[in-house]
Amino acid sequence: MKTFFLIFVVLLSSTKLAAQPVSTLISNMPLIGDGMDVAPDGTLYIASGNQGAEIWKVTPDLEVGEFAAGFIYAVGIVIDQDGNVFANNYGSGELSKITPNGVKSAFATGLDGPAGLAIDSNGFIYVTEYGAGGSGTGAQITRFFPNGEREIFVSGTPLANVIGIAIDESDNVYATNFTGGQVFCIPAGTRTIEQFATIPGNAAINEITYGHGYVYIPSVSTNLIYRIDLSGNVEKYAGSGARGSIDDAASRATFNRPNSIAVSAAGDKVYIIDQNTNNLRVISHIGTPPSKLVNLSVRANAATAENTLVLGYVGSPGTSRIPTLLIRAIGPTLANFGL
Repeated sequence: MKTFFLIFVVLLSSTKLAAQPVSTLISNMPLIGDGMDVAPDGTLYIASGNQGAEIWKVTPDLEVGEFAAGFIYAVGIVIDQDGNVFANNYGSGELSKITPNGVKSAFATGLDGPAGLAIDSNGFIYVTEYGAGGSGTGAQITRFFPNGEREIFVSGTPLANVIGIAIDESDNVYATNFTGGQVFCIPAGTRTIEQFATIPGNAAINEITYGHGYVYIPSVSTNLIYRIDLSGNVEKYAGSGARGSIDDAASRATFNRPNSIAVSAAGDKVYIIDQNTNNLRVISHIGTPPSKLVNLSVRANAATAENTLVLGYVGSPGTSRIPTLLIRAIGPTLANFGL
């Protein structure tokens, strides 16, 4: 009877990134603050917020221009696969659609203080309803079919003054109330609101986003940027906690009431809006999270029938989250079997 070893070499992605630089792209922009999205070509579309009437466009060369106007408080931005920009007209309860060449039309009306926006892989658009007139009593997410038909997706407790919404590549929906720091998940194919994570410090949360395995959340009240992995682990991602506009490594940089966030299509940049200064900030050179090798060794006798060695390895839930696995077997007679 021969003895051999199986050595599992697991490539694990680290959730800790090296300190990344935070820089200010544009200072003192025109009024901005409530919603942002990034087109595949790197163009940023930014809503002017609850006191503004415009959607601003920032090119990769940092040229700023007006993309659309005539809103009664432009809040929330999302871009579909055809390049159409959707934005909420908070004051009128309208969801607007702006074509790539700037033609604006009403996609839907009669919403109760529409705030956050997200779109899933099937082109369904999700709108959080905060409540008209700043009431914070909307407590509802409405879903629109691509043809404009609508349905109530989820409503009621634990949703309250809901604003932030994001969707991952598996179509799980994440949402946040403005106050309380709770992050909820509605798993794909369900209407069940689950507690997913909690941002510390009784965080006030405005717009959120998803990108490359993480939900990114700016906390207006604590001047910090958090991110949450798909297992619900919360990490303080950027900011010292002090209020300011210091550009530095992520852990030392300061933010001034960060309230909107977006991730580039390539996943190498995170854009942030500071509400108090109208500054557009960026965390750059994110790249791929570093990985490490972990050896898991097993020694056993190789036998036959019911004494055959059987080993199993269980990865993270969901096939998209199973780490790379290399299996190596070592033993004196394995060469006889072509191994």
